[in-house]
Amino acid sequence: MESDAGVLLVAGDFGVAERAQEWMAGLREAAGEEAVLVICLGNHDHWLQGAGGCLTPEDVREKFWRPACGAHRIHCLDFGNVSLPGITICGGYAHYDFGFADPDVLEGSRRPTAADYQSGRFGSLVYPDMDRIPGLALADEAARQTKAISRRLSQACDDGKPVLFATHTIPFASMNTPEAPRGSAPRFFDAYSGNSAIGSLLSAMATSIALAVSGHSHRRTPLLRIHGIPCVNTGSGPDALRFLLFDLQTLSVSPFPKE
Repeated sequence: MESDAGVLLVAGDFGVAERAQEWMAGLREAAGEEAVLVICLGNHDHWLQGAGGCLTPEDVREKFWRPACGAHRIHCLDFGNVSLPGITICGGYAHYDFGFADPDVLEGSRRPTAADYQSGRFGSLVYPDMDRIPGLALADEAARQTKAISRRLSQACDDGKPVLFATHTIPFASMNTPEAPRGSAPRFFDAYSGNSAIGSLLSAMATSIALAVSGHSHRRTPLLRIHGIPCVNTGSGPDALRFLLFDLQTLSVSPFPKE
């Protein structure tokens, strides 16, 4: 499978942070020495197998991902925008602010509480990030992500070029396609799908956004237009890698390979 695309953008979830150098070396080798490589991080990229001396997600990014990206000439949107001829690429991990939680979730006679969402546990359901990402109980990562992405997005819009915006988690609820019926217990996990505050940022700057792309849920959505912004969830996952082609001339997106 080959393409003449000049830039490869990967929206997160390579694997545990301690293997960042290995992941980035593999990405560079696969793409070739001349390719422009751009990534943002995912929740799995903040997982640690050991403590690693990290107390917060920011510690994980700085200790493992910044040096790995620097060593292999890979642009990471969590550290800054990428300005290219005709386009600025902006984004980051984004995390989740529980803004997309299904209010009708019920298991037996019980509904999840704020404490359940914060702990990642509801009945027999467990969301693993809370045990594997350091510091989630100590700091509001969603607010920190929103503040940093807001700053970078303002800078990108100030460039005057169209903005390709990439986050790992989704900015709009309609970019998720849950498999379970509304109100059922598995919809507990909807709360971890995205950051609704990022969606508000995008909506305020909609005229500058050429495309907003995300992944995380592993469930693909068709190209949607939300508040005037073309949006797509790639649905890429470990068992089904999916790619999109974004045309800088027409600012259009299509599946690759064509379906």
